[in-house]
Amino acid sequence: METNCIITVHISPGARKNQIIGIMTDGVVKIKISAPPVEGKANIGLVKYLSTVLSVPVSKINIVRGEKSHNKQVRISGISLDDVYIRLKLATEGKLFSEIHIS
Repeated sequence: METNCIITVHISPGARKNQIIGIMTDGVVKIKISAPPVEGKANIGLVKYLSTVLSVPVSKINIVRGEKSHNKQVRISGISLDDVYIRLKLATEGKLFSEIHIS
C-alpha cells in the first residue's frame, strides 16, 4: 500500500519567485508562487514547485480542496507526512515560524 499524506498550504500567487515562506505552528505551509492566479496557473505552479522541493513526481501531487482559494489541501503520494515536513523545513533553511505576516 502506498503512503499518502495531506498538507494544508496557503499560497500567495504572482510573487517574484517561488519560495516557501515557512511552516506555521498549526502545520500550514506558506508558499509564494510566481504564476498568476489565472486559469489554474497558480495551482499548476504550486504542484510543480512542490514536486521539485519534495523530490516527488508531479503525478503524485494533487490539490484535493481549495482549487480557487489561497488555502488548499494537497495530497502527496509516495512519501510520509514526516518526510514532507522535513523536506519543507530544509527548503526554508530549517526555520519554523509561529507567525508570519505577508504584505
